[in-house]
Amino acid sequence: PLTASDRLRTRYDIGTKQVLLQINDARPQDAGEYVVVATNPAGQDTTATPLTVVPDKPGVDERGFVPSDKFRNLEQPKTQTPRPLAIVPGVDVDSFIAPKTQTKEGQDTEEEERAPRVMVPLRDTSAEQSMPVLLTATIDAGSPMATFTWLKNGQPLVEGDRYTTTYDLKPKTVTLEILDAKPTDQGTYTLRATNPFGNDETTAKLAIRPASSPDTLPTATPKPVEIKAPVPTKQEMQQVQAPKVTVPLENVEATKGSPVLLRATIVGTPTPNFVWLKNGQPLMTSNRLRPRYDAPTKQVVLQITDVRPEDAGHYVVVATNPAGQDSTGTTLTIADDRPKVPTDNSRIKNQPEGEAPRPLKVVPGVEHQPSATAPAEEQRAPRVITPLTDNIVEESMPAIFRSTIDIGSPIGTFTWLKDGKPLVEGDRYITTYDIKPKVLTLEILDAKPSDQGTYTVRAANPFGTDETTAKLAVRPASSPDALPSATPKPVEIKAPVPTKQEMQQVQPPKVIVPLENVEAIKGSPVLLRATIAGTPTPNFVWLKDGHPLMTSNRIRTKYDAPTKQVVLQITDVRPEDVGQYVVVAKNPAGQDSTGTTLTIADDRPKAPTDNNRIKNQPEGEAPRPLNVVPGVEHQPSTTSPVEEQRAPRVIVPLSDNVVEESMPVIFRSTIDIGSPIGTFTWLKDGKPLVEGDRYITTYDIKPKILTLEILDAKPSDQGTYTVRAANPLGNDETTAKLVVRPASSPDALPSATPKPVEVKAPLPTKQEMQQVQPPKVIVPLENVEATKGSPVLLRATIAGTPTPNFVWLKDGQPLMTSNRIRTKYDAPTEQVVLQITDVRPEDVGQYVVVAKNPAGQDSTGTTLTIADDRPKAPTDSNRIKNQPEGEAPRPLNVVPGVEHQPSLAAPAAEEQRAPRVIVPLSDNVVEESMPVIFRSTIDIGSPIGTVRSHIHFFCTLNHL
Repeated sequence: PLTASDRLRTRYDIGTKQVLLQINDARPQDAGEYVVVATNPAGQDTTATPLTVVPDKPGVDERGFVPSDKFRNLEQPKTQTPRPLAIVPGVDVDSFIAPKTQTKEGQDTEEEERAPRVMVPLRDTSAEQSMPVLLTATIDAGSPMATFTWLKNGQPLVEGDRYTTTYDLKPKTVTLEILDAKPTDQGTYTLRATNPFGNDETTAKLAIRPASSPDTLPTATPKPVEIKAPVPTKQEMQQVQAPKVTVPLENVEATKGSPVLLRATIVGTPTPNFVWLKNGQPLMTSNRLRPRYDAPTKQVVLQITDVRPEDAGHYVVVATNPAGQDSTGTTLTIADDRPKVPTDNSRIKNQPEGEAPRPLKVVPGVEHQPSATAPAEEQRAPRVITPLTDNIVEESMPAIFRSTIDIGSPIGTFTWLKDGKPLVEGDRYITTYDIKPKVLTLEILDAKPSDQGTYTVRAANPFGTDETTAKLAVRPASSPDALPSATPKPVEIKAPVPTKQEMQQVQPPKVIVPLENVEAIKGSPVLLRATIAGTPTPNFVWLKDGHPLMTSNRIRTKYDAPTKQVVLQITDVRPEDVGQYVVVAKNPAGQDSTGTTLTIADDRPKAPTDNNRIKNQPEGEAPRPLNVVPGVEHQPSTTSPVEEQRAPRVIVPLSDNVVEESMPVIFRSTIDIGSPIGTFTWLKDGKPLVEGDRYITTYDIKPKILTLEILDAKPSDQGTYTVRAANPLGNDETTAKLVVRPASSPDALPSATPKPVEVKAPLPTKQEMQQVQPPKVIVPLENVEATKGSPVLLRATIAGTPTPNFVWLKDGQPLMTSNRIRTKYDAPTEQVVLQITDVRPEDVGQYVVVAKNPAGQDSTGTTLTIADDRPKAPTDSNRIKNQPEGEAPRPLNVVPGVEHQPSLAAPAAEEQRAPRVIVPLSDNVVEESMPVIFRSTIDIGSPIGTVRSHIHFFCTLNHL
């Protein structure tokens, strides 16, 4: 077997059926014969190849990457004037004639005039890095024929070698193709169709996922273990929340060679970036490490596939987003290899496989033994309440099955089965049952293909049994490290199995748009493309010089069913790629083919063309005013007709702008720059704006849009901005104000006059008053040591009938309200919480919550301390633990006015009126363990209403 090494990568790509092995820097000792063995339940097959390592030779292209200057022209048009990417319908259609209709007599008549209309909108697309992207929409171009403009993130898409756009009149299909997709292509794309009678547009999002090919995978050179978040959406940036650790990392003691999973739950909007540290230094990548963030569960995990002595140490994960950061740490220790008696007998641990494998069973109650004083339960059989659900996980990641099961009385046992056979104990299995919420869990660490199958859990006691079943699918890992790889085979596309309907309407393949001859520059990407229709979808095979084209890491092929386009992409063309290419399409009704010739242009150096793009200039020693010379990006053609001379004119002025500190600012104005083309000058507070790294300004001639972008807004950026456009015939200007507000902080929120922090109970019902019970502390407050600036949650479980009133004290005095403090009582769980959003030194002290109702009172206290700023292992005592549910959930009612009594200086009696909702409640999504706040603006009427107004929600009433 080939032994793992940091220089080796292996991967299987399901889409192309390619298995590959990449050796990052070949060495003499790598020479030999390599065999890959493929095995599945139906059998196996193998293929082999010899590898020889030749001595270094000058002139051989052994570079680890293509020099950056090879890509100098990829993003630029070959001309010197980048222009917005627009479509002139019909350019792809030979002998284009304005659309006409025919009368019954066959005479042509002009079409009725109409605006463009989107018939089939763009669809959100996800593409793999380096693969071509196709965005397609069906649009009636109207009459007269419309023009189309593509925009990305609201800005016109500039022409470039990687963009191809067409409009096909007959099917009314508009297509944008982006070659060799890059992460910077990710964003929101809009297609706008316009004619004199109106316009219409359609928008879709493009997501670029990391490449599944080793060509662009990280090399063996170690780099920090980190998880980059996707580009945040506009909505996320409007609802930013700093990262917050809700479930911290836990200390781990592992056995040498076993898998280890470090896991924490961290929330934040937008999704944070994560970086792992070990012993205070960035943790570097290794084939044994797997980091991942699962957005639905908010869990960030680090998996070490086989732990070694050098892995011992202190691990910290740091989560960062534009609103802030948070972190949590843990210590990983390696247990010695001497046999020992397990000490954690309160938890079911996964046992190593012994000489006699035993079925994996769970004895409920190990974690939660019933109280000795608990009354005897009525005897009953186990019952599945919430069944298992099917699970799909990525290879090497943990798989978790959960089910809610009433284990019955007397308490029964659970047995796990896989494919009908008892699941054998092993180091990778952990199963637990939590009696109070009745939740049973099976966790499988380091999922492997052999774990795929059907899992059943059976609960049994003397009175009966019940069971639930679910399937587990293990998909190939998205990392090359543990992926299964292939000897070259023909480049082909296998069609999906045809449907019955397709087989009833068969049509042989037909080339609609043939391949075109291509002349490419060495090292640049090339796309061969044809449009081929057929029902059912054809299979495609590519030939080169009359022989099957063989697979390579540089070659991609794809068929896009909606547009009927088949493409072949060569990521960096080389001299050996020159030749005749043919694609053959076959289906049960017949076949068709089309061919092209690929040639390589000479490599003589030429002047770079990137001087036609406005770049942000560094701040020089002699600051210069920030000017824009329109036309630098879009010089008028030398053959264009002479324009009538005119002064510049502001068409759409600048708008006032309010942004949060550290966020980008964008000013836009539509300005006709006049003729001859003038210049722009930006001013701030009446003085020329000085060039700097944070300023980017551009003018796009066709839509006449001028933009100023200020990166990382600072308080000093606040002021009045003016842009002045001038040419020899005159000038015009427009002005707007910029306000930079402090970054989202609770301190800037409106606050009422301080008053005691308390929770008023709803009016008790008649039934509650007949069953009174004094408040009783079930789970007391716990002492908390917090880090300065972090959020803190004090929580206790207190029962009582009717619902108690709660008052918080600090150091023996009533705790007063503050924008940083939140309190709440959750009736169903009987939990009272106090949240301090960012703890400060003055918050240190003794906190007590007092619960009172007509039957009596009870209280519980805790001490809050601030940890020093020196690095240390985080304590878990201030983290939220799962609390048992209370016995009597009741609706939470509000007596309006309790929190906001009218001022003593209130005006004379108001006119009587009924309560009225002004701003309704909004739907709320919160992370587990965090308090929930619903707010509504309500005119409570006159006289002030009470619970009889049937207000049954927890809210904060604004002063009215």
